[in-house]
Amino acid sequence: PVARMLINTLQIQNLVIGSGATLNGNDLDVYVSDTWTNNAGLTGFDAGSGNTGTTYSIGSRVDISGDTEFNDFVNSANSLYLQANTELFSNDLRNETSIYTQDNLFHVQGDLVNNVWIYSDLGSLVLDGSDVQYVTSETNSGSATRSRIQKITIDNDLGVELLEYNGKALIFEVTDEIGLSNGNFSIGDNYLFVYANTSVTGTGFSKNKMIRTNGRTSSRGIQINYLVGETFNQYLPIGVSGKFTPVDLNITNNGPRGNIVLRAIDAQPSSTLPTTYSQDLLEFYWRLFYRPVSGKTIDYNGSITFYYNQNDQKK
Repeated sequence: PVARMLINTLQIQNLVIGSGATLNGNDLDVYVSDTWTNNAGLTGFDAGSGNTGTTYSIGSRVDISGDTEFNDFVNSANSLYLQANTELFSNDLRNETSIYTQDNLFHVQGDLVNNVWIYSDLGSLVLDGSDVQYVTSETNSGSATRSRIQKITIDNDLGVELLEYNGKALIFEVTDEIGLSNGNFSIGDNYLFVYANTSVTGTGFSKNKMIRTNGRTSSRGIQINYLVGETFNQYLPIGVSGKFTPVDLNITNNGPRGNIVLRAIDAQPSSTLPTTYSQDLLEFYWRLFYRPVSGKTIDYNGSITFYYNQNDQKK
């Protein structure tokens, strides 16, 4: 059986789509304030052929059960939970509060506006569109905006790009994992915040599959945040357009808490360097900053290995 919406939006507290049934949204909006249960799988909800309908989660808490494909999705409930064995697909996703994917996957195939948190346990937010995807936030954090995600997977051959909002750079914070399956994750002139336990996973990294900065001296780069006693042992597949220049870090912070900022610059180092170095300069360099909190002396030890592009050797 098929239930087809005709004129008005649907506002409902608890929605249940039975096995073998279909709700046709007919390009109209749907508002759910408590539970969405889809027992029919991906055929259970048809948003409409015009790709204009949006599904909204509203209220205090909304639980979604069952594989579902939406057009656009907006979460403005205080919390949105994906229940067991649920896989969601959406074109654009706008998150105003908190989403808990738990052990499930939430696929976004359009653009992402994440204004608060997206949490995951074994699951992940997956960006896997067929066009370039853009990520931003409208939540102010001092002179920037801020987006927080526990786990994110990049699986788009054309790439995913971070965007400023109203002239403010984006602080894109990933606490657990950045999965690079396909395409570049381009941070541009924005901040990428990671932590000592944040992993960057994937294989076959290259100039077409890496964390890409804009290569300018204004680049804000990757900030690695440490607590006392934490070790960051991570191969960072970073580079600039057309150049793969990864960095391998194995560093322990003996105190106090602080951060390391890593920037990849697609230019020759400053001309103020001593002339004795002039024959050994690359047409590329990395800037590395150690910044303790509260102005204290920082105590790091370990090793850092930089890998350069052979074409940047000075002829």
